[in-house]
This record gives sequence, structure tokens and C-alpha cells, in this order.
Amino acid sequence: MALALRFSRRFWLGLAGAVGAVVVFLAVSGPEATGEPRIAECGDCRIVGVRFAGYRSVPILGDLWPSTPGPDGQLFFAFGDGSGMTECLPVEGLDWWPPPRIADVPRLTVTEAYGGPNEDFCGVFDCAEARRYPLCPYTRTGVVALRGRLPDLRLCDGTDQCLISRHLPTGREEDGRDVKPSSMIFAGGALVMHLHEPSARPRHGFLAVSRDRGRSWREIDGTPWGRNTPFRVITFLQDARGAGQYVYGYGIRDEIDVDDMHLQEVFLARVESGRILDHGAWRYFAGLDGQGRPRWVESPGTARPLPGLATMIQGGALYHRGIGRYLFFSGFTGFAPAREIGVTDRSGPSEAGSLFESPTPWGPWARVGQFPGGYIGAMIAADDRGARLWFTAAGNTVSYNLHIGRLDLQLRR
Repeated sequence: MALALRFSRRFWLGLAGAVGAVVVFLAVSGPEATGEPRIAECGDCRIVGVRFAGYRSVPILGDLWPSTPGPDGQLFFAFGDGSGMTECLPVEGLDWWPPPRIADVPRLTVTEAYGGPNEDFCGVFDCAEARRYPLCPYTRTGVVALRGRLPDLRLCDGTDQCLISRHLPTGREEDGRDVKPSSMIFAGGALVMHLHEPSARPRHGFLAVSRDRGRSWREIDGTPWGRNTPFRVITFLQDARGAGQYVYGYGIRDEIDVDDMHLQEVFLARVESGRILDHGAWRYFAGLDGQGRPRWVESPGTARPLPGLATMIQGGALYHRGIGRYLFFSGFTGFAPAREIGVTDRSGPSEAGSLFESPTPWGPWARVGQFPGGYIGAMIAADDRGARLWFTAAGNTVSYNLHIGRLDLQLRR
């Protein structure tokens, strides 16, 4: 059996050294462009600055890592292009999985499994020539459930460790679909995920639902989020205050466009929490009326972008209870002077992410700080009482596995 690993990292190659391309990266181009989005800087926000406080590496291979809290204290994380497991060689075509005994699983070196070194795996685990690892299945999209106090999430024992589902949405590897997770949330008594297909520049986004806490999934047919809409990638707003009347989702067109890196406009949708699977119940932000109230329309194609908010890549959204504000997180919005964003090991421009703040889900949005970036990440809706927030990161400027990062927030006095 041929063993092949396909980590579709989708990295924007040469980003760290592409200082001369910054102006190009920050321009909107291509047939879908609707004008250059502009990031608003805030003069009177509650957050007046952010400080990057470091990462805790969790040695589970994969990227993207949107998350949501579970009803029993677990944190659910979705990932793309990896294993969802630790210290094993993810390969395709393991039709004999799960094994009767984990001790019976073949153990190979990285070279034996992949025909040579593997940058993604070796960036996380020891790839010494004699080091042998057990095999495990590769999946384009999976879900893990972890416990622990951030950032100290605990790993699991057992054949699948903390992994609870793979090969979403069908659970069958042979379907071969290039599907990636956009975000997920518990709503209407179920775990709901927005996925996009294919990766990077999707043709459409769609919903899938699990009523057994992520173990099995059903795709919801009839998606309205196709090529001509800006909701192919939807980030659900995480709100730990409990089930509210509405679930909000922030939409962009592309997970990441590696051929034409540019700031993307961000759009807003909402739906009654009990009707999240009913496409006809969704409404889309179309600007403010004469009294400053949001207008909602039925067609996603007629939505209007949120002024002041922009991102190059898939991000995350959160209501932060500690400061009483809505936040949007982007792991990459361009470049900034390295020293200004806390990068101390080099000078000159460095990849930067941005944190945005708003008093309402629809705005006004403004940037309140930048931090070391260059990856897809999202905020974690846990431990949000104090002046800090937790987020995920994987790939490009960090190794290809789950990282738990922390931002300390400087608040207005």
C-alpha cells in the first residue's frame, strides 16, 4: 500500500521575506472585488492596546482550529489537513482502522512513511533517522474535544485519543471532498458547523449538524452561500453568556487567496438560535437606517460590508464578557514594524494580526491593536472575564499544530 501524506498547508510562500510586496498584498483585486476595504483605527475604544504573551504548543497536527465551548466543560476544536492525534504518522487509505490493539499498528520512520522528510510533521515531532511512529489516519476535516484550564489542555489516552470525528461531513474518507471547517457553535440543542468547499478559495459554504456532540454529522442541503455571495466562509460569534435570541455569523469570500493576498470585506448575518439550520430564516446586514438601526435583508447577495473591519484570512469573533465588547480576530492583516508588535528576534516589517472592537455586532468596528501574526486563527470563548483573551494558531509563522496563544488587553482607564 502506498503511504502518502497530503498536508494542504496553503501557505502564502515567501511571506516573511516579501517586504516589497506589501503594497500589492494590501490592495483588493480580482473579479470579486467590491472596492478596497479600509481598517478603522479607534480613538475611544475600551481596549487601547494589546500585548502578545506567548503560545502553548499542543502537539496535535492540523491547521485552522476554530473552537466552541461544550455544555459539559469540554472545548471542541475543528481542524483541517491533519490527524487530530499526537505522535503518529497520518496517512491516507488506512481501511483497517481502528486496529484491534494499538500495539499492532505498524511503526515507521518519517522517510519510510512519506518517502522523505516531511516539513509539517518534523516541525512538531522528532524526526531522527531511527525514530519510529505508529500510523494513524489523515483527514481533511476533523473534531477533537479537549479538557483543561487554558492554556494547559490535557491530551487523551485510547486509540483515537481526543479525536471524536474525522472525514467530515460524511465520515467516509472515500468521498475525497476537500472540505474545511469555518467555525462551529452549540445552538438549538445541537453542535452546528459551517464548512467551506474546496479549501482556500471555496465555491460555496454550507452547514452540518451533529446531535451526538460531534461524533456523527449530517450536511444541510440547499445552501444559499454560493459563488456570488460573501458568506462562503462564516465565522460564528462565540458568546459565553448563554443562548441568546440570535446567532450571528461574520462572512468573507475566501479562507485565504494565496495567489492574490488582499484585505477582504467582512459581512454580517444572523438567525434565530432555534432556527439556525433553516436557511430561509437567515437575514443579512444591509447597513443602517436613518435612525442608526441595522437593516436586515433576505438575500445574502445584497448584504453590505461592515465599515472599518477587514481581514486577509479566515478569523474569529467573540463577545468578551470582561470588557463588554464584541471582538473580531484576524491572524493576518498585513505587515507592521516587528518591534512594535512584540517580535524581538528581527527588525523591519513582520507579519501582523489585528484585533477589532465594537459595541454591537454590526459596529462601529475599529482596530484596537496588532500582534505577531501570519496564520489562520480564532479566539477561544473561555476564561473571558479578565483583561485577556485566548486564541488558536497553526502554520506558517508557527509550526503545523494547535497552539494556544494569549493576548493581554490594555484597557482605557
